[in-house]
Amino acid sequence: MLFPSKKFSDRLAQNLWAMALAAISSVLAFLFAQLVAKNPLMGLPLLLPVILFAFINRNGTLWSVITAACTLFVFSALDMVFNPIHRTIPVELLLVFSIFYLGTVAASGWFSAIARRQQHYYKEQSTLDALISEINTHLLTAATKEELYQLTLRHLYRLTTRSASLYVCNDAGQLSHIASYPPGLILYPTEKDAAYEAFRLGIRTGFGTPYFDHSSFCYLPLLTSNETVGVVGILTNPQSPMNPRLISTIQLMLVRVAVALEKQKLSEQHQNALMDKELEQMRSDFLRAISHDFRTPLTGIISACSALIQEEVVLGEPVRQQLIQSIEQEAQWLMRMVENLLSVTRTEMRGVKLDRSLEPVEEVLSTTLEKAVGRFPNIALKLSQPAEFIMIPMNPMLIVQVLMNLIENAVKYAPGSDHIDLIVTADEKDVYLTVRDYGSGFTGEGPDQLFVPSVRKAGDSMLGMGQGLSICRSVIRAHGGDITAKNCPDGGSAFTFSLPREEQP
Repeated sequence: MLFPSKKFSDRLAQNLWAMALAAISSVLAFLFAQLVAKNPLMGLPLLLPVILFAFINRNGTLWSVITAACTLFVFSALDMVFNPIHRTIPVELLLVFSIFYLGTVAASGWFSAIARRQQHYYKEQSTLDALISEINTHLLTAATKEELYQLTLRHLYRLTTRSASLYVCNDAGQLSHIASYPPGLILYPTEKDAAYEAFRLGIRTGFGTPYFDHSSFCYLPLLTSNETVGVVGILTNPQSPMNPRLISTIQLMLVRVAVALEKQKLSEQHQNALMDKELEQMRSDFLRAISHDFRTPLTGIISACSALIQEEVVLGEPVRQQLIQSIEQEAQWLMRMVENLLSVTRTEMRGVKLDRSLEPVEEVLSTTLEKAVGRFPNIALKLSQPAEFIMIPMNPMLIVQVLMNLIENAVKYAPGSDHIDLIVTADEKDVYLTVRDYGSGFTGEGPDQLFVPSVRKAGDSMLGMGQGLSICRSVIRAHGGDITAKNCPDGGSAFTFSLPREEQP
């Protein structure tokens, strides 16, 4: 390098400026002692501030000694100039003072180096504390365990610049490897044994410990207040081992991780308790609604049968036919309710594993129209669908059941409707199926309440509607879609449900 760096030039200029100030202070001290005190010996104590200046100067002990030597040289030269014959300052005193002075300056340089190291240590510790605080914030805001695991590994890598792996105890009580960072880290089978030892004993194992010292990783347990929930492995380098302070910082971070894991666990338990409570309430409402909806047609069937079997009462043929038709209608209604209940049972039992296959929408619509015409021969059904051939993942039997429920609702609860529309639309993500009637619409409750099963009084014109729509919503949500209801501006109501084009959990 032909030219010195800017940093070197700045330090050199600072040191030369310090020497100039020391020389000026020596001149001023001598002149004050010579002219005012009439005794140059009085100037030696005035040089003591230069010692403080040398202590403050942090550019190295060597420059501090050079600065002190320059100060004494200038003071001695002035004494020789002003007192050439009878020297006021004895050589012995000047020598003792020089040794004392230079020793003090050297000691000050040593203390200055210690102070700089301490300052560097505190600065580094402050940086680590800030990093731990930031990590703690990120960990406590993690929404899921998987996100918490990834945050832990990334922050460990950020803190140590070393690869890390994470082991967590599963539901069966076994320690399993969850993830590594950076991805693609190769782990030998013996590493799991070292990790399990840390999990079992709750202490640090692996490299640098009496346990599995041959391991390439240092394993630290994740300890909560009650148990060990996991183990973190950090890849070590024998040429650059982790110092105790870094290990202590990592352990402090892992305490935060364990607290976050415990918080996640408590949150999941709380959510599960709320879900169980809500499920129990839904089951109670469901049973009450079913009991009421079954009781009404059964009462009608029992009454009609009683009238038919009474020998002392003579019934005309039209009355007998009317009672028989009533029994048939009520029995068919009960059969449809049983079909709906079976549909819900299949949906709830299979959950996210609901059997789905790619089915043409046209085929489902054709099956629905065939059933609807057979069940409601006096109702006109109008179909509107796109020209494109659409196939979506679904359970066709359940979707036909949903469409039949919606058509039956339109027939029963929209008596003024001259026809019912079955409309299919689609976009890039979903297919939408709408059942539209032209009756008076629904009144008295919001659209969302229509899908909640409720107990209704006998004679209620909406009897069974809430139960049927609740079943429809269960089936559609099991497919990953949703169902909505609205009153149309030009009269009537419309029920629309969506089905995703791609399979959704």
